[in-house]
Amino acid sequence: MSISHVRSQTMANSETQQVSRREFLNYIWGASIALLLAESCGAATWLALPHEHSTYGDDTDLIRVDAHDIPAVGANPIAIDGKSALINTERGLLALIPICTHLGCSVKWVPFNHRFECPCHLADYSPDGTKLRGDGRRDLDRYVIDVITDHGTFTTPLDGAPVPVEGVHSH
Repeated sequence: MSISHVRSQTMANSETQQVSRREFLNYIWGASIALLLAESCGAATWLALPHEHSTYGDDTDLIRVDAHDIPAVGANPIAIDGKSALINTERGLLALIPICTHLGCSVKWVPFNHRFECPCHLADYSPDGTKLRGDGRRDLDRYVIDVITDHGTFTTPLDGAPVPVEGVHSH
């Protein structure tokens, strides 16, 4: 092999190892697109997963109800602080979290059907929050209720059952 042939081969190797400005910008562009896609997939996955709400007995979810705010048995629920629906059933008083257990959409009370309905995925819940049909994963979540009346204090049992409110004249 001649010296000129070795020199030209060495120069060819060094040229193939250098990255042109165009190639560098293409790599940066491709990496940016890959990062954007990864972030978008992560955000979509986070939004698609159900978000659990607090369980019974958490002090931050304790709702104190004035006896005068209690609806009559069978009446439409009353919204409290925009985060719960207070409803009085034949079994007792409940403070439901009006969020669908499927994907977290807000459920609405439909007086005509006398039930909670999720407009996103057609899940229906009875007045006591029991899942009737649809994509909901379970019954509606509940807050702990502490009702203070002239006849005493009534508190939701830890199993989330309705609190029987005795001797209270609801409106």
